[in-house]
Amino acid sequence: MIGRRGFLLACTLISVAGCGHEAPPPAVAEKPVAPARNARIPIEVSYPIIKDYEEYNAHVKKRTVDVRLNTKVSLETLKEIAVEIKGSEKHQYEMTYIFYYMPERGGAKNAPWAISHFNPTLELDIMGLTKEQEETLRTTPLDHPGKRIGAWLIDVQYGGHVALIYDDSGAVKMKRINPSGKPLVTDMAELPTDKGRRFKKATGTDVYEVDPSGVLRLYDSDGKLIWAAEPLG
Repeated sequence: MIGRRGFLLACTLISVAGCGHEAPPPAVAEKPVAPARNARIPIEVSYPIIKDYEEYNAHVKKRTVDVRLNTKVSLETLKEIAVEIKGSEKHQYEMTYIFYYMPERGGAKNAPWAISHFNPTLELDIMGLTKEQEETLRTTPLDHPGKRIGAWLIDVQYGGHVALIYDDSGAVKMKRINPSGKPLVTDMAELPTDKGRRFKKATGTDVYEVDPSGVLRLYDSDGKLIWAAEPLG
């Protein structure tokens, strides 16, 4: 029989022996692994989603996505971005409409530069100037008589061009230079203004306004801003 003193001694020895084993380290929560970037999308291209909304009911299952591009991309890259966005869906949609916007300039809200719609198969379309078309326009010689007032790259859907306004011996003219085809020269009339300069086509109603910083804005006859363009550097 073990006495009280022997029982206490045994308990002490068991406790000491237990101290020789280290307690297991606390569990560390695993961090989620970020998905690998698509190697077919150039590293310098960013394409955050700025708006994402859906109609999902018994009548229609549609998703609409707005994407902000930081630079122009090829059709091949556009396809890769579209497939990536489509692949992230948590619902099965009948249609997924993806619109791509370039950075806004001059205070005007841009129209989409390109689209990639799954309807249900993928349809791609670059509606603004492609990267190659823009490079062509930026390197086109800006020849004109008289004194130059300004030159701007106008990147609009299905009609991108360079607008060159100049004063030829007192007659103001605008030369439209397209990515391909013959330039078009139009007579302009100057309008009074407190700052900058304002013009309209001799036979038109839209107003072209050049502000003191050189930004060109086009307004319709009701004063609504249509587009804005920074001067060519």
